[in-house]
Amino acid sequence: MKNFLKLIQQTQPDSPVINQQELNRRLRENSLDDLESLCADFEHMRGVVRSVQRNYEAVLEENQRLKSMLKDLVNSCYCWPGNRCDRCQRILNTILRENTEERSSSVSDHQEIIAKLRKRQARMKA
Repeated sequence: MKNFLKLIQQTQPDSPVINQQELNRRLRENSLDDLESLCADFEHMRGVVRSVQRNYEAVLEENQRLKSMLKDLVNSCYCWPGNRCDRCQRILNTILRENTEERSSSVSDHQEIIAKLRKRQARMKA
């Protein structure tokens, strides 16, 4: 009889409490691994954002240099402000168009993107 009881005890699964504790331990380990992975992803995204910011700043600086060069071309031309030649008029029209139309559309696009990101963030918090 004792041998039979030992055999039954060996074949029975562990108690539910032990199984639950093991499951909780595994869940904690997986959660910690997921959090570490998420932190690494955020660090990577931070690096990407910094890189994009540096590139954007470089593009803006180059844009300013090009605009300055165009303005210098217009200023060094033989024509005068009241009677601009065709080339200077095209340059000035291009610069003025960039300053009014494109900037306003890019600002509205930027505001739309920020609004979408804020909506997503609000959904994630809820």
